[in-house]
Amino acid sequence: MADRESLRQSLEMARAVLNVLEQQAAGYTVLTIPAPLKIQLDEKRNEVASLEARLAQLEGRPPARLPDNLPRRPPIFVGRKEEIARCLTALSPEERGWGVVIDGIGGIGKTALALEVAHIARERAWFDAYLFVSAKTTHLTPDGIREETLALTSLDAFTRRFARLLGEAEVERMSDAVERSRALLDALRGRRALLIWDNLETLPPEERDRIAEFLRKLPAPNKAVVTSRRRTGESALTVRLDRLSEEEAFQLMDEVGRRQPRVAEELARAGDETRRALYDAAGGNPLALHWTLGLVAHKGYSLEKALVRLRDAARSGDLYRFLFAAAARDLGENDRAVLSALAAFQAPASPEALADVLQKAHTEVQSGLERLVALSLVNDLAGGRYGLHPLTRTYVRAALRAEVEEVPLAPAAHRKALRFWVDYAQKYGGDDKDAYRTFDKLEEKWPNLEAAAAALREASGLPGPLRDEEAARMLVDLARALRIFLWFRGYWDEGVRLATWAYEAAAARQAWRDAGWRAYDVAWIHYQRAETERAAAWAARCAEVWERGGSRRDRAVA
Repeated sequence: MADRESLRQSLEMARAVLNVLEQQAAGYTVLTIPAPLKIQLDEKRNEVASLEARLAQLEGRPPARLPDNLPRRPPIFVGRKEEIARCLTALSPEERGWGVVIDGIGGIGKTALALEVAHIARERAWFDAYLFVSAKTTHLTPDGIREETLALTSLDAFTRRFARLLGEAEVERMSDAVERSRALLDALRGRRALLIWDNLETLPPEERDRIAEFLRKLPAPNKAVVTSRRRTGESALTVRLDRLSEEEAFQLMDEVGRRQPRVAEELARAGDETRRALYDAAGGNPLALHWTLGLVAHKGYSLEKALVRLRDAARSGDLYRFLFAAAARDLGENDRAVLSALAAFQAPASPEALADVLQKAHTEVQSGLERLVALSLVNDLAGGRYGLHPLTRTYVRAALRAEVEEVPLAPAAHRKALRFWVDYAQKYGGDDKDAYRTFDKLEEKWPNLEAAAAALREASGLPGPLRDEEAARMLVDLARALRIFLWFRGYWDEGVRLATWAYEAAAARQAWRDAGWRAYDVAWIHYQRAETERAAAWAARCAEVWERGGSRRDRAVA
């Protein structure tokens, strides 16, 4: 009510000023009217039209003219309350910047958030025009990636579209792109339009620079919302979208289930544990969640089978290409090395640790990290550390195995990082009588050591045919270095898993003595747990491989 009364008062004042200006202009012809007076007159007419349109929205009347091509709200939108509030604050006239940039990894919900914010602004009658343009070049559909043939590719294409939507035919017909851009800015003076620029990461750098310059000159109180996978945005608030919370992701799953009975049945059958596994694998990415549930709804997958598919970047190429291919093509040699090394860190890593792993200068690593953050491939986290989104990690590991078609990464850098963790375990682990004194070092880095073991097993090809003997040997070395630490700290499940993997790796290499001792480790843990059948089975394996290649002492132990 207060907003409506305030608008009425502003409209009365603007009409009064316009009346005075029109009386002054009445003494001139079109050719003799002074330029400053003409500019004031045009701006005030725009302001009156803007206030009339906004007041009509609030009063529920159809405005005489309200340029509006907003797409419909997404059918499912969950969470993002804090981000919505920040965006709305940036769009208020009290804020001096031109608006807000929403950035983040592909599929994280940037366009959905922009549209939600725009629709809220329209409900509140904040603007006299709501204009949406997109540079999106591809769409992910259940049948694959579809090319968008009508995507806009330059600032000039955007200004033409805006001019057409605003009814500025003369601006649209101009032949000079620079003049058209200036004329559009002039036409916006006195107005209060909301301009939404979607998916600007697809544009060439020079066009992004031109758009940035245009936005810096955008006359207040017009505002803009930009979405991009690349970090940018001078003179504007930047909102970087991160994963949905687990609660929000579960809410999204339930909303999909309400629309798709097959999904609802699978969610009910699978239970919260599988839901949580889906959330973790998707990293709270809304597009990945929708895509995975789409396999259930449209292709008849069980939730477990769809989850396996999501975790396999090679079999889910359309999804991962849609999310990462464009950014991967822009990576330089240093960027690829830093990204490949970071994939060996499960916990967030510092630039110093990465520089140590890669044996590069700190400045070189920092530069690579900044570019990867700008491309939304790496997250900059609290405490000056950097981490990977789960989907990015899945993609990078597949790229390191050459299972995806895009630009190859840097396997040598990734191997260096894995070697670093094996050396770390050997330095602070082992079975020396004083080794326990440094177990805190292993505890501190356990997530990274555990991830290194999984990566080495994956690289070696196990449990299938051996494809990387060095990785298999490193896995055995890592298990040997950590065995007492895992026993000492009571990590028995982890100890069984790591010793089993190392047994497989040693057996694949026909390193029978190592295989026997790793089987011995598994048997011993089962024995201590009073799991006699499992203990006996692993003791038999231990004896079997030592018959093939163990020493006399080994066979006696068996």
